[in-house]
Amino acid sequence: MPVKPPAAIPLAWSPLLCLAIGLAHVFPLASAFFESVPAWVRWIVIPLCFASAIQSVFIAKRLRNASLRPHSEGAQLILHNAALEGRMLPSSVDMGVLIVLHWQADAGGKIQRYALLRDAFTAEDWRVLKIWLRWSVIMLSA
Repeated sequence: MPVKPPAAIPLAWSPLLCLAIGLAHVFPLASAFFESVPAWVRWIVIPLCFASAIQSVFIAKRLRNASLRPHSEGAQLILHNAALEGRMLPSSVDMGVLIVLHWQADAGGKIQRYALLRDAFTAEDWRVLKIWLRWSVIMLSA
């Protein structure tokens, strides 16, 4: 029995995920300044932390004002008013409070991953996303 897809699910950047990513960058950066750390390690760790933080900001901006419109053949990802037709891959994961979407555009290309936390959604949108992901993407493709 096919599952009726929801109309649209707004995607947003989670404040809790933002905090976790910030801490993941601050701890290695702070540890680079310990006296016991050699100078050559500092020269590697500091630029890598800043590059990773900048990349995280760009990923966060990509999800701003984004939405997902599932349909029976796949899904439409709306990023900055540009619609991308594609499909969610069965490797997408639902871990309860965290959903990792694996998305691939119909035109091919690399797989994009989006981490979504519960605090960025209304209760109804979160429930609809979990049900649609579980029954239309993961279960039916197995």
